[in-house]
Amino acid sequence: MRESELAMINFFPQYLINAIKYLIPKRKGKGYFPKIILGFLFLLRKIVLLFSDPLIQSKIGKYILQFPLSHYLPIDYTEDPTQFQNLANIASIANSYFKNFSLIDIGANIGDSFAVVRTESFFPILCIEGDRKYFSLLESNVGMIEEAVTVHALVGENDTTADVKLTDNYGGSKNLSFSPNAQTQVSTLTTLLEQHSFFWDSKMLKIDVDGYDCKILRGAKKYLQDTKPIIFFEYSPRYFTLHNDDGFSIFRFLEDLGYFSLLIYEGHGDLLCSTNFAEMRLLEELHYYFSGSGTNRHADICVFHREDSELYHKTRDFELQYYARKRRFSLL
Repeated sequence: MRESELAMINFFPQYLINAIKYLIPKRKGKGYFPKIILGFLFLLRKIVLLFSDPLIQSKIGKYILQFPLSHYLPIDYTEDPTQFQNLANIASIANSYFKNFSLIDIGANIGDSFAVVRTESFFPILCIEGDRKYFSLLESNVGMIEEAVTVHALVGENDTTADVKLTDNYGGSKNLSFSPNAQTQVSTLTTLLEQHSFFWDSKMLKIDVDGYDCKILRGAKKYLQDTKPIIFFEYSPRYFTLHNDDGFSIFRFLEDLGYFSLLIYEGHGDLLCSTNFAEMRLLEELHYYFSGSGTNRHADICVFHREDSELYHKTRDFELQYYARKRRFSLL
């Protein structure tokens, strides 16, 4: 293949994603023309993906990251950058509250969470990703950035070898599924932190692994007992059932470890409510709200230890004001 032909192949998917990102804000206005063109561009994207999944670049926060064209995050981020802001807000407040703050990111993907939180403030981050393809991009995107450590590992409830593998789920996410004779190594977070002891004192843990989140938390019991980090994790009952996990029992587990206060966000990032483990009936109702085989609903939940009550109230007040402004509504 001639060099000019190769350059054209690499140029086209980048031009395509740039055009899609340019037209997304315009489709909300009057007129059908931008919507028609955007629909045509999405169709072209699907056609390209039938044959290959080329790399493109997109800016997340202040960082330019490499993505596969199939990854939906550049499009989601263009539609509403603030849907990823809750994690960045909480980490920034915690960074100013704790001395020598650091963060552990399980399900780091290609480095998008890293880009969002490090746009707001600077601190060390341990990025853990289990998918080999995404880990390669993670290393490329953040591996050379100061105070960023990348680890390729599957994290679970026990240290074991299991017949599982990561498979494509939706536009950039991966799901752990059964695979005969896969013999995949799974490690607990506690075991990984024995190898990366600098992060044992990390005061914030973020988990986003499409339904395996609660198992990872149970496997991290010693770390949670010792360090009492803020925990930010995805709560998706639909995915919990795929891993024979009820999900709801994680609240009693965390309560027994001394955790008490929660901030609960809709999956698109909006603050839904604040509560605590004394309100188990409310948590039960929220569990059923986000449950069901016919729903794609999920929540992001941030949990604070009893010892961090002051930080919880500071964060809650900030988030109430932030999302009030986002909704163009002023709290009096």
